Amino acid sequence: MEDDGRASNRNRGQTSNASQRDGSVVNPDLVRVATDAGFKPSGSWSSLEADGQNEVEKYKEAPEAEQHRKFHVDDALTHIGFGRFQWFMLMYTGIAWAGDAMEMMLLSFLGPFLKCEWELTPAQESFLTTFVFIGMLFGVNFFGYLSDACGRRIGFFTTALFSSLMGFGSALAPSYAAIIFFRAMVGIGLGGVPVAFTLFMEFIPAANRGKWLVIIESFWTIGTFFEAGIAWAVLPTLGWRWLLGISAIPQVLLVILYPMLPESPYWLASKGRQQDAMKVLNRVGRWNGIKPPKGELEVTVQSRATSSPVAHDKDKPGHPRGRCGFLRPFSSIFGSLGALYSKSMRRTTLLLHFVWVTCAIGYYGLVMLTTELHVEASKACIDGVPSFGRGDYMSIFITTLAEVPGLILAEVTVDRLGRRKSMGGAMLLGGASTVFLTFGLSINAETVFLFLSRCFVLCAFTVLYIFTPEAYPTSSRSLGLGVNNAFSRVGGMISPFIAVNLPEAGKELGAEFLLSGLVVFGGLSAFFLPFETAGKVLKETAGEPKPGLLEMAEVPANHEAMFQIATPESMQANGYFTNPVAHSNGGAGNADDDSKTWDAADGRTGENGSAHPGDEEGKSIV
Repeated sequence: MEDDGRASNRNRGQTSNASQRDGSVVNPDLVRVATDAGFKPSGSWSSLEADGQNEVEKYKEAPEAEQHRKFHVDDALTHIGFGRFQWFMLMYTGIAWAGDAMEMMLLSFLGPFLKCEWELTPAQESFLTTFVFIGMLFGVNFFGYLSDACGRRIGFFTTALFSSLMGFGSALAPSYAAIIFFRAMVGIGLGGVPVAFTLFMEFIPAANRGKWLVIIESFWTIGTFFEAGIAWAVLPTLGWRWLLGISAIPQVLLVILYPMLPESPYWLASKGRQQDAMKVLNRVGRWNGIKPPKGELEVTVQSRATSSPVAHDKDKPGHPRGRCGFLRPFSSIFGSLGALYSKSMRRTTLLLHFVWVTCAIGYYGLVMLTTELHVEASKACIDGVPSFGRGDYMSIFITTLAEVPGLILAEVTVDRLGRRKSMGGAMLLGGASTVFLTFGLSINAETVFLFLSRCFVLCAFTVLYIFTPEAYPTSSRSLGLGVNNAFSRVGGMISPFIAVNLPEAGKELGAEFLLSGLVVFGGLSAFFLPFETAGKVLKETAGEPKPGLLEMAEVPANHEAMFQIATPESMQANGYFTNPVAHSNGGAGNADDDSKTWDAADGRTGENGSAHPGDEEGKSIV
């Protein structure tokens, strides 16, 4: 608040000085009102003063219910809609997703080249991949905690800066030990990439979220295509060091564009920083050309059991409200982890762990199995360079093509069928397709079923990335996604033992049956997840979603009409409740017993204005 005060004083001083220069005397408070509303001066500061006065008069003339109406972050985002700002966020966070794919994809090229140049043993070659996954295990937890405690913005910046520096370090590594170290550090940095997914999700209106989260997943496929093309162009002439250096460039772009990145309004609201959250929403509105709804942004009052370490510490004397006190005891990290396994979230978290592991084993296992069965990788080294042929590079493109129909399938089903049915059904189909590999088919038929399997598993993986952050409250959303992502890295470490070691030992049928069985069990587990999140408002507190319009509510097909004006009157016209309550008296109107009314006390819908059953004291939803 002190920072806000100093900023306000600076604005007043700048306004006063400017008014003296152009010969006018203006009210700095009115100018500030106009600026916050998105107006720009047209000739003199007095024009802004007039705009500010008009805004004040509009507010005074507005019905009392409109002046004091409370709204939530998701209401504001739905009212503003998807526009230029979300397109910017899609491209920005998409770069992070594509960069992650590039760093993972290059591992399939790096091992053979280092094996020839440094005469590595098969075990040493395998460690190049293993240590990246080990680094990710640490990174997903660290950056998940950092972004939940200190903000999505700082978490995103740190992972981009760290990954880019370690990526360039890998390109300059003088020895095997050095490159193992730098690749492990890159893995730690890549562990924070899910923060980008969380950040983008928290700027998307609920009704469109599934569609756009599938689209951001497509940047992974773009990254794999791009990396394969770079490898094809760079490796034969410039070598592996140039490949590693070029692959780190996307992270550098993220660092350069960082000043344009805003903080998540969900995170700000969850920390009680109402004014900061409104500034972000006003910025989104200016980019999209639609002002946020009028009224008061309602902030979260989280219970002690479910809030983050910052929510605990911000009440202590001397702690800036909702700011990051990063050098806190590491016991607070375990406190945050404990929230994932609280009574209300334990079943969800444990089921998600299993689905993430099995989905990762299926995805990475199928990629490796395809290579093992169809790509005749040359083991010859010519002048310290593997004799990679055109067919080897082409096989990477063909394998990656299987992801395109998987993304399309995810986009089609994620909102229509819901997250659980899309995820579980795709994994069951993927497991069934893998079973056909055991029938002794021709090489062409094997290729068809391999790509069908990868298509379905990629679809499930995409939906899983959407469901997981939606399932957790803001205080632990990034950490929840990060921890579950860590289990996928465990699956990535297990998959070579199934998809590579078993076929090399002459046990291809065993590998195919094992992959199929694990994927099927993962799909069945998805159906037992306790709740659906499709079309729901993102929640702020832990636990299963409750029914209601603003609390994990279903967003209907005519959501645009519902939120275009975002008033009780407009919502009544759309049939959501029959008797809007005047906020001036705070009571319920005389509605029928089965009607839904607007609760002026907390801005939620309930029967005859009452709170929803099961709402606990000290919890509210943004």
